[in-house]
Order: sequence, then structure tokens, then C-alpha cells
Amino acid sequence: MRLQRTATVSALLFCTVLFRFCYGINNGVGRTPAMGWNSWNRFRCEIDEQLIKEVADVMVSSGLRDAGYKYVNIDDCWQWRRDASGSIVPDSRRFPSGMKALADYVHSKGLLFGLYSDTGEKTCEGYPGSWGHEQQDANTYASWGVDYLKYDFCYMENSQEPVEESYARMSRALNATGRPILFSLCSWGTGKPWLWGNKVGNSWRTDADLFAVWDSAAAARLKLPVMLKPVTRALEVVEPLSEYAGPGGFNDPDMLVVGLEGMSPFGVVQDCPDHIPGCAPGQFISRERWGVLGHAALLMLRVMELHDPRTVGLTDELKLQVSQLSADLTHAHTQLAMLTSKIQQTEGVAEQLAAASAQQAARAQQHRLLEQNGGQQEGSSVGNREQKMVNGEVVWDEARMGAAVWSTWPGMLLLACNAAMLVVLLTSQFKRPRVGPKPESHSR
Repeated sequence: MRLQRTATVSALLFCTVLFRFCYGINNGVGRTPAMGWNSWNRFRCEIDEQLIKEVADVMVSSGLRDAGYKYVNIDDCWQWRRDASGSIVPDSRRFPSGMKALADYVHSKGLLFGLYSDTGEKTCEGYPGSWGHEQQDANTYASWGVDYLKYDFCYMENSQEPVEESYARMSRALNATGRPILFSLCSWGTGKPWLWGNKVGNSWRTDADLFAVWDSAAAARLKLPVMLKPVTRALEVVEPLSEYAGPGGFNDPDMLVVGLEGMSPFGVVQDCPDHIPGCAPGQFISRERWGVLGHAALLMLRVMELHDPRTVGLTDELKLQVSQLSADLTHAHTQLAMLTSKIQQTEGVAEQLAAASAQQAARAQQHRLLEQNGGQQEGSSVGNREQKMVNGEVVWDEARMGAAVWSTWPGMLLLACNAAMLVVLLTSQFKRPRVGPKPESHSR
């Protein structure tokens, strides 16, 4: 019985997991969490073609590429404008060779190339977004050889469109290009993307931006804006969402922060820091006005992106193993949590199946006893009749079950069939021999 139950649970679990894979996006990428480097936390908008090439070179020479860090991703500020046809144009002062040539260089190093855009008309830094140009931009990215797209959610305050549709539109556009492009949704948890993200993209941000503080107490001492979260908050938000993650689609608590000499807060403050003169609650404080805050190195759940490998010093074998192990353990934990949840969900179904199986076995045994004792009659129903022993033989107790059986529509149908058979028998003057013991006579 235990073996049967185990087999049943395993079969149900397989079907459940298979359904999840069919349900999620199937663009051929993102089967495991992406690992690589992103320009934002260290360089913000101070990016150019030479920097990205140097990063790609160090990703190889430091051993990061061979440790699994494959993506070199340019965040905001690479755009300049749209031309007369509406196509996005990179900043030619920063990227004089163009994005296609830069992507080719990154690919020549055995790495993958990523870019950034936004669901709105503008990116978070005010450059052209993809609103209304989704297919045009997707085609451009594919022609450049882009492998990864981070898609932000700025300038969407006045949009009445569901968040899912804003991302689904770009998802369809990327798929239509025919090029496998990992699609990273960055709505900061707006619209609960974990509920639908695996139909649209390969990862989804679960909350606000991560900042270099450990817990809420430290964030309160710094008087950080609510749009910046400590590490413990990221853990608290993502922990109950493990059931939504799986190969092809993952929760994203934000990028890894490691090796930075300092980060600059920014945003609308609820409580003004003492060192900012003229500050008022509800006011937006820029990074420049706030200043740089130092911090210890932090490690995030999802090893998504690394600080500038030229200065971080992640070159010794032990640190690389720790980074890789963190990614592997995170993925294993996510899978274990998902499987545990599915087992719990199917446990009740397995119990029901076991009970139904036991009932069926009991009915089969009852049928066999009746056949052995010659008590089964044509047209009878074991489930509706009671039995009793007469002279050591099993016979029907029609008095107890007659009214219950024949008052139902199956009983009435059976009665009509019996009547029709009786007419046929009388007409043909055929006398059928009785089989088995004679039942007691009861009026119906």
C-alpha cells in the first residue's frame, strides 16, 4: 500500500511539474538563474564602450566566466534618441562603434551581452523608453545580438494598463524576433509579477531596490527612502514566493552588491537625514545631494550581477567557489521549496485515491463472494441491495432495498428493460432455466 501511495504521489508530482513547464514561457533560455555583471550599482550613467570591453576582458582573465558568470549587462543611459523612423539610437559619444560591434566583442570572449529599456516612454534616467516601440526595439536588439533585456517600470504612474500586459507586449515582441533573449522584468513587485511572470519572462523583481544595509534598524538610522530596502527585507519578501520559481522563471530580489566602496541613496524621504541642509519630508533627494555611504560587502540570495571586476578582487579560487556555491544552493533551495509545496498539495489527492482504491477493492471482493455462492442475478446492483444467509446461502433481501432501488431513475430503467425482456420471452414461448438458488418471493 505504501509503495502504491508513493507511486501515486510521484506520478501526480511529475504531472504537476510538467504542467508548470508547459505553463511558463518557453524561449529556450533562463533555465537557471542568470549570473554575470551589471553596470548600474558601480557606474550609474558613467559608462562607455571602453569600460564594457575592459569588463569583458577581466570577466575572462579573472576566471569569472569559467565560474559561470556569463552576462555583461549595460543598464540605463546607453540610449540617446530615436531617429526619424522611430528606431532607438545609442549614444555615439559613449559607444562610437555601435552596439552591434560591442556585442560582437563580448561574444568573442565567450560571454553574453545584455541591455536595458523601460515599459514607459522614458527610462528611469529620462532616456527614450520602449512604450509604443516594443516590436521595433525588439527587432533592433535582435539585430545587434542582444542576449538579455532588463525591462524597468518608470514613468508608468498614469497608465491604466495592467502591469502584466505592459510586459507581455514586449515578451511577444522578443519572441517574434526568433532570437533567444532572456527577459528580466523589473516592476519592483508592482502587479505581483510572481503570479504571472513565468508566462511572460525569465525573472521578475519582487520588491524595491536593494541598498547596502543589512536590516530595517540600519535603514532607519540612515533614514533611507522606502524605495531602498535592506537585505533582510529582500529575504522576507522573497521567502514565501519560492513556489512560483522554477526552471525558466525565477524570483529576483535584486542584484548582488559586493565590493563597492560606497553607495549613494536617493529618493523621496519620509524623514530627513541630519546632514542634508534644507531637506523637508516628501522632498526628492538626489544622490549628489545625499552623498556616499560606505558599507561592508553584501551577498544577495540570487547571484545575479557583480561589481566591477577590475576592483572587486574576486579572483582567488575560494571566492569564486563561494559565489558559485551560493548560486547553486539558491537554485537548489528554490527547487526544494517548490517540490515540497507540490507534495503537500498532492498529499490530499493521494489520500483520496488510496481511499477510493480501497473501496473499489472491497466491492470487487464482495462481487467475488457473491459469484462463489451463486447469489448474483442478472441486472442486480451490489451497491443497492442487502444480503442475508438462508440455509447457508447468500440471497437478496428485496424487502429492504426494493423501494430505494426502483424509485431511482436507474432502477426504473432497469425495471422497464426487465418488462421488455419478459414480453419477448412470452412471445417466443421460451422458458429460461433458473440459475442459482431461488430467491425469496417479495412483492415490488
